[in-house]
Amino acid sequence: MSVDKFGRHQDSVRKVVRGPPGEGFFVTSDGNYDLKNKRLQNIADPTAPQDAVSVRYLVSRSLVTSRAAQLNFDANAKLIRNLGTPNLPGDAVNLDYVNNHALTKTSGGDFDAGGKVIRNVQDPKAMSDSVTLQYLENAVIAKTPEGNYNLNNKLIRNVSDPVLPNDVATKGYIEKVLPVKSDDQGGGLVVNV
Repeated sequence: MSVDKFGRHQDSVRKVVRGPPGEGFFVTSDGNYDLKNKRLQNIADPTAPQDAVSVRYLVSRSLVTSRAAQLNFDANAKLIRNLGTPNLPGDAVNLDYVNNHALTKTSGGDFDAGGKVIRNVQDPKAMSDSVTLQYLENAVIAKTPEGNYNLNNKLIRNVSDPVLPNDVATKGYIEKVLPVKSDDQGGGLVVNV
């Protein structure tokens, strides 16, 4: 039985199996570890904020780019919560912003403006298109607040002959029914009765 310089029996000293020389962690001059461009495999899930994480852990809990998404960010079908209010045109928007700034669909499939005014509507091209107030006022005879109609000096054409006593009559109908001639001196009309 041999004894080493520390007085231990060499038979009782356990043999340590070492890996290949040069493999493992290297400490840099500032106290950090350098893996010398080697991979660190089989990392457990982190338990503290400063723990290293695996790519699997990172992808499952982050928005990361992926080849499947053409290197755009991919949420992996997860919800994105606590998104701030957008300030720039390219900012992502949250549901509250969409509900307050866009036409939303009702459960019946109709669009709901939520009581807001819709502006910058083009003139209609089909009968089911929406119209602006200006288009409507130019296209129809609007009622005054008193309930009368004001034509604003516009003509009404293609009116049929009156049937009931309160029906509108055309100029042609009046000229057929009443004998009318021009007043040569004043430019007015004179009705011969």
